[in-house]
Amino acid sequence: MRRTRRPQGQSLIELVLLFSTLLIIFSGLVEFGFWMLEYSNLVVAARNASRFALDDDYRFIETACTPSPSPACFTGSPPPCTKDFYCKTAYIALNTLLQNKPAVALDPATDDVVVSVFTFTEGNASVVTDRHPAPTGYWSLYGNYASRLSNSEIRSKLASQGVAHTSAGYVAVEIFYNYHHKLGLPWITAFVPNPMLLHVYTFMPLYSAAPTPTP
Repeated sequence: MRRTRRPQGQSLIELVLLFSTLLIIFSGLVEFGFWMLEYSNLVVAARNASRFALDDDYRFIETACTPSPSPACFTGSPPPCTKDFYCKTAYIALNTLLQNKPAVALDPATDDVVVSVFTFTEGNASVVTDRHPAPTGYWSLYGNYASRLSNSEIRSKLASQGVAHTSAGYVAVEIFYNYHHKLGLPWITAFVPNPMLLHVYTFMPLYSAAPTPTP
């Protein structure tokens, strides 16, 4: 009985197809790894900034720095906004991003740091009575983005964590970052936008924004 031999050309085609598939999978995993590293750095930066802000007073503002956007935050030597609550919070976020590995540098033309302060009704986390700074209710470093956290979202997130009553205000730090693909391969950019906007946020109690108890 004679065995049927497969043509060598067929084996070559199968090898090319297999190699191509493995290459696509491997390159996708590498790109995803880069994305995850930078995303985790953004989360850490937002967390550090909000943690730094929780012991500060949101009413410490400087007129040259409070308007949003605030490009005056880090200009000059020394910077003019060292006491401004919002500039200081943004500075912690930017500094954390640059110190982490890999370092992430925000582009003033496309990225942003947004800080918002919330005050709730005394003893009731279901009602937001004030958002600071006025009149927008958020502060933007570069003026590229507005806060994506609505009052109802903040309430629902607190409720999901079991916070039904609170006597503290909250500070929210949002970071908007356009992630540019490191590999830039066409079979990835065909399905995943390049750049891809990443939005991370964190919020923590802010005692200076606590509501005044009603007599």
